[in-house]
Amino acid sequence: MGYYVYLDGTRQGPYTFEELKNKGINRDTLVWKEGLTDWVPAQNLPELSDLMANTPPTPYQVMPKTWLAESILVTLFCCLPFGIVGIVNSSKVSTLFSEGRFAEAREASKNAGIWTKRAFVIGLVLLILYVLFYVIAIAIATDY
Repeated sequence: MGYYVYLDGTRQGPYTFEELKNKGINRDTLVWKEGLTDWVPAQNLPELSDLMANTPPTPYQVMPKTWLAESILVTLFCCLPFGIVGIVNSSKVSTLFSEGRFAEAREASKNAGIWTKRAFVIGLVLLILYVLFYVIAIAIATDY
């Protein structure tokens, strides 16, 4: 019977119990084997407890900011294309975090923040240009 593990964002395996010893899995590494309906953390499989004996617990992980509300607001009020990219990245954060893919969740959060901020700045610049154009247009119209 082989074990599959989810490491570095990819499914790997099958591995024997002996091969798993050298894979550097920890308590939170997602593992699947025949008979399981879904991926489970390695600590949930009693037969893998010997592998976990000398592994320190994984530090408590905090979910990164999703930027979802901000992305939705900039999409509605100013910059549709950039806001949509922000929303797409925002929606990935929770899913990746709940799957234990913490590095990918942080990266998605970072990307969502970048695109949301870009959309906000572009929207602000466009608003300033619009107001400036309007003021100039009124000034020109009142001179005649």
